Amino acid sequence: MKSALHGVALCCVAAALCSAPGCGSATYEYPEATTPVKTKVELFKESLQAYANSGTLDSGAELLISEVDGLEADGLANVAEVKSAVEAMVAAKSPSDVKKKAEEALKLLP
Repeated sequence: MKSALHGVALCCVAAALCSAPGCGSATYEYPEATTPVKTKVELFKESLQAYANSGTLDSGAELLISEVDGLEADGLANVAEVKSAVEAMVAAKSPSDVKKKAEEALKLLP
């Protein structure tokens, strides 16, 4: 009797292992990502908007100047104008000037 129960237990364990995920020939279709990928221009606008909201410049403001050149590849036609506006924002001395210059730069973006 003991060996019969042992045999049944082994069969149950074997069945459980064969039905475990990853076993068998079943395939799984992974859903496509639904999160939209932001363009460089959209990310740049978000950064500028943060400066327009806060009026406070940080170390990232200097990086914006160099990032403007990369926006041409994303279809930005007025790169020189935007770069000039961002340089004016970075040179601003007061929070109100930073906000004003950031808003001016944002108006140049699509």
